[in-house]
Amino acid sequence: MIRKFRPNDIDEILKIGMTSFFEANSFIKLDFLDAHHSMAKEMLPCADIYVYEENGKIAGAAAVIDDGYLLGINVDVSKQKKGIGSKLLEHCKTKYKSLNTDVFVKNQKGVNFLKKYGFEIVDEKTHLDFGEKEYVIKF
Repeated sequence: MIRKFRPNDIDEILKIGMTSFFEANSFIKLDFLDAHHSMAKEMLPCADIYVYEENGKIAGAAAVIDDGYLLGINVDVSKQKKGIGSKLLEHCKTKYKSLNTDVFVKNQKGVNFLKKYGFEIVDEKTHLDFGEKEYVIKF
């Protein structure tokens, strides 16, 4: 079931987010991600966060800011490939007229996932902190 974020969800969402982000973007140094953990913890409550809960446990979440910027869809690694990310993305598409996000070029799994749901690559840029190429993708 998909529900709105509750403040006590934050630690579990961050844990799932960091783990799934690093798995999809293993070329990013883990110490850099750790340094940004506290910043993410402060920023997430400002986003619209949708939580996918299964048997009373959080299995994934999607976060959207600024009326359509998709911060990410993160699913517990052990729950991936079961349609949870798809359900979260479809839910976000019902809430916003348009969505956009940035995805690292090297993260072909993420790029292909978004393309499958109608997103299109509209630009390419270099991420300021990581120095990696990323696509600007819109729906």
